[in-house]
Amino acid sequence: MAGIKDPLKKGIPEAVNKCKQAGIIVRMVTGDIKETAVAIAKDANIIPHGYERPQKGEPGYYVAM
Repeated sequence: MAGIKDPLKKGIPEAVNKCKQAGIIVRMVTGDIKETAVAIAKDANIIPHGYERPQKGEPGYYVAM
């Protein structure tokens, strides 16, 4: 079994942080499966690295859907 990971373009995590500091809510839309999308979003600083999806009905449940 092998895996391939496309790295983020240089500067993406920093750009996301600057957007957040400016009050911009960053969203990501992708056709990847949820687990892959969450991993990419963590690498890009869109969601926190320690993010674990809450149970349905709890705050933050729809951060990744």
